[in-house]
Amino acid sequence: NPVSGVIALSRGNDWQLYSPDGRTSLSDRYDYISLQDQLFVVRSKNGQDNCRGLLDENGKELMPAQYSQIITISDRWNAGIVSKPGTAEQFDLYGFDNELLLIDRVDIFYRGSLCGSLDRTDWSAAAPYGDYLEVTNREGRYVWYNKELRKSPLDECIYREYSIDYRNGEVIHQGSGQKAFTEGCTLQEDEVGCSLCYRDGEIVDLQGKVVCCPEDCEAALEFSKGNLIWARKTGQNKYGLIDRTGKQVVPCIYDFVDTDTEAAESCGYVYAERDGKGGFVNTRTGEETGFEFAAGKCKRYSGFFTVTDLDGNLIVTCAGAGKLSDHYTDIIAFSIDQRPVKPSDPPAILKDTEGRYGVIDINGNWIMEPGGYDWEFTDLQSMTYDGSVFLMEKTAPDLTRTMWSCVLSSKRQKHEDAEDSAESIAPASEEAPAPQPAEAADTWTCENGHEGNTGKFCTECGAPKPTPAPAPAEAAGTWTCENGHEGNTGKFCAECGAPRPSDEGPWTCSNGHEGNTGKFCTECGEPRTK
Repeated sequence: NPVSGVIALSRGNDWQLYSPDGRTSLSDRYDYISLQDQLFVVRSKNGQDNCRGLLDENGKELMPAQYSQIITISDRWNAGIVSKPGTAEQFDLYGFDNELLLIDRVDIFYRGSLCGSLDRTDWSAAAPYGDYLEVTNREGRYVWYNKELRKSPLDECIYREYSIDYRNGEVIHQGSGQKAFTEGCTLQEDEVGCSLCYRDGEIVDLQGKVVCCPEDCEAALEFSKGNLIWARKTGQNKYGLIDRTGKQVVPCIYDFVDTDTEAAESCGYVYAERDGKGGFVNTRTGEETGFEFAAGKCKRYSGFFTVTDLDGNLIVTCAGAGKLSDHYTDIIAFSIDQRPVKPSDPPAILKDTEGRYGVIDINGNWIMEPGGYDWEFTDLQSMTYDGSVFLMEKTAPDLTRTMWSCVLSSKRQKHEDAEDSAESIAPASEEAPAPQPAEAADTWTCENGHEGNTGKFCTECGAPKPTPAPAPAEAAGTWTCENGHEGNTGKFCAECGAPRPSDEGPWTCSNGHEGNTGKFCTECGEPRTK
């Protein structure tokens, strides 16, 4: 999950949600789990078409696993489709084995609670506006519902949130049917999609109170979210941003300004174009970065853009730091339509010309410098919006396996490895033993020569702390790992890193489930700790 770092892990056909370190399970087991708009769609094991459900980032069930299709409409609204067999002449979707299915009903959920159901004829698509939902039916008509799924009192609705009666200038809210932006309106800012209106040179709130009077520009409130408002210079096609005091925080001098005001407020920068060149403008100070390269040559990301030089390398421009001096061969960053929900500086993964990966924020600060993890065959795959968790992939030296690692950048010493294919992740099977109190202040050197470590894992390469030497009676004992590498004496295989097989015999997990014989509890997935 790009917000929380929660990951879906599988062992065989069993999927669960886990904390970023792979140690704590957050959900029940499912046949499959996938990420959809920062929520997790799950599939139960009943083998039927109506078996999908929805979990939040903490593993809490938002929708039971009884739907053919899950539609995530917004952070408040979700829909579940219950299907029945269709025919070649009439069907709406395909089942698991390409069966033709027809919508039987659509269950509508508001904030994780079922608020009502719609028939097939009532449903074609939906758009959210705060506590109100605009639904397009099979006839192409727009029907508005509130959070109790009660229809709007208006006889005929339009696709916009507000309509204007030009005879008297009244603005009507489609969902509630009441007059908005006037004294007596009961709607509150959180309930609607847009809570401001621009009229006669003034911006007013839902109750008709004047918020501000923009100078020398006109507000375009259909693009307004948060405290910033997209604006156009009066009488000219020049654009900028104003705040709720009417001040031009980004002056209306640009040929183009990104309309995502919510992201601009969160990051503190907005992408703009002037005289055919692209750059960033600080929404707090108005300072510019970039504007060196033709806008048509810029590939845009959230807080970054790149231009390819004559050698095929990337010139990277950060919103807060401008053009970086070094060139890079690859970038992994959030696209401009992926909203950074919480952070002020979404990161990017950069690969330098020596093949080393690093992570940088939009202010040019290295969260992890290139080569910070000196592993062979290592790729950085993805990250969270705030740069706190990275997913890394490492190919084993014998090229037979893929090792996945979730790295918590705020705790660089905390690092977990897990073995699986490129399509799934499995939690690490063992945890390195905790140091004894008398040794807590000691430092140690990892097997790759990195000195000064104090935690369980090397801060430079993630290698586990060497285990104490075995007792004399055990020193001569060696073991063979699951991949056939013989002669191992430590806790992990010297060739591939596979953990030493645990002792035979049943064991009880920390949650009290008895009779386990493998590396993981068959009831809750808890790893064997000894």
